[in-house]
Amino acid sequence: MVVDNNGFTAWSSAKGDTLPVLTLRWKSPVRFNRLIVFNRYTQSRGTACGCNAVKRVVLEIPHSQKPDSIIAAYELSQPEPAAACFLSSDRKGQVCFYIPSAKPAILELPEINTDIIRIRVIQTCWLDPAYEYFSEELDCSLSEIMLFLVP
Repeated sequence: MVVDNNGFTAWSSAKGDTLPVLTLRWKSPVRFNRLIVFNRYTQSRGTACGCNAVKRVVLEIPHSQKPDSIIAAYELSQPEPAAACFLSSDRKGQVCFYIPSAKPAILELPEINTDIIRIRVIQTCWLDPAYEYFSEELDCSLSEIMLFLVP
């Protein structure tokens, strides 16, 4: 995870904020050419509502000509969690939960050298009924974000 270097925890946005922006700033510039994102932890809300896994993010970096301006530069799509559903004990409906993908999403980039990046969530795995019934309670979650410089 970005904050604690522990892959068994997750960062979640505030309730009601399903499209947050995560800003990372370093004391000195870092070089990288790979962005890797994991969704190992998800929560669901309601049977047909999906889950809080992040589906698509945009990496925002400083503009090369105007370092004070941040621009949306690259988009990354995550593997979606798989739904597993069972009939309820009263057989009047079903109960679903979501199994996160064990595979990370990997974005290959040209080499970037910067002291700030933003990860902007642009889509989660919540389905339309979730927004209709639980919009104030919804959030999104990321388990791990990694930056690498690969030769």
